[in-house]
Amino acid sequence: MFRTTAATLFFKNDKSRGYVNPMRRWVYHWIAAGAIGMGSLYVLVQYKLAKYEAKHYGQSKGDYMCSSTFTDVLYMLPLNYTSDTLGFLSESEYIPKAVHQWCIDFLIWWYHVNMEDSATTQFDTAQEFYTRKWKEGARPVDDASLVSSPCDGVVTTVQDDVTNDTVVQVKGVTYRVQALVQADPGPVPPSYKRVLFTVYMRAKDYHHVISPFAFHTKGIAYVPGTLFPATPAGVHWIPGLFTTNERVVVYGHVQKDAAKRNKTLKEGEIVKNPFCAVVLVGSTLTGKIRLAIDRQVRTNFLDPPDYTVFKKLPHFPLLRAGQPVGWFQWGSTVAVLVDVPVDSKVVIQVNDEIKAGQAVLTRP
Repeated sequence: MFRTTAATLFFKNDKSRGYVNPMRRWVYHWIAAGAIGMGSLYVLVQYKLAKYEAKHYGQSKGDYMCSSTFTDVLYMLPLNYTSDTLGFLSESEYIPKAVHQWCIDFLIWWYHVNMEDSATTQFDTAQEFYTRKWKEGARPVDDASLVSSPCDGVVTTVQDDVTNDTVVQVKGVTYRVQALVQADPGPVPPSYKRVLFTVYMRAKDYHHVISPFAFHTKGIAYVPGTLFPATPAGVHWIPGLFTTNERVVVYGHVQKDAAKRNKTLKEGEIVKNPFCAVVLVGSTLTGKIRLAIDRQVRTNFLDPPDYTVFKKLPHFPLLRAGQPVGWFQWGSTVAVLVDVPVDSKVVIQVNDEIKAGQAVLTRP
């Protein structure tokens, strides 16, 4: 049964002849299918273990991180193409409206989506449902907050004091601030500390991003990358996730002087204020990011550039707290980096569910 067979018969180069040994069919197809199945099962188990770790241990453990070899395998997956295809289907008008509505009804049921705050309940496509807006006044900014949440979602990481520009993803896994924001944040001002937190937007959340504080926008950076899952499990599974994935960075300096709210600022004036950045991170199936402050920004390229693209904004326009920054065409992750007074207190922790405008940092 396992005797040697000529290569021409094994690979079926001669289409006019059947298999000499029927066992070849089993060897040729089922072993390959079994290997793929076992590999997929292994990936699923590792992902579920990372999800369990994220839920029960927060950032205090990181036992299920992928090896560098396995990360290289993940790079070979067509995640950008998958995300682009899903985006095309979700906004396609060639698909009957009834099909879109069926998908919307299923998503509402499956993810327990609360539609009470939605500005509308009628959608022509699934994409309109994903990018639905909340009612006016449904996400007020907490007046007592120094920094508020930029979006609805669940907190995945919090670092109260970023020292040496090193951020802890989970225990034992770190990345550099400059690698995340692709800009030089400079030294932390005296009597200030640097804080970073990330919020993951789930499928049931609203996918809009607001400014968590008033700040002057100095520039925008589009950083090409892959689209690994940026879920809580992904944070515990893929090292350097936020510096690897495609993202859009809006960076600048925190507004300190209310008298300058409507004035044109010069470079020397703006750099005296504390640094800040709002980072919209793409994820699997969630690659498309749009900015309210610059509609020319595009993401999720099938053939992305090999370099970061920067755009400096003249006159450093002011984004007020609660003002729209952008949106995802599905949920993903928002990272916020900001310099705040040392007596500021973080009032959230990992795995907290929060809403846009809710207090993240307060000051006595």
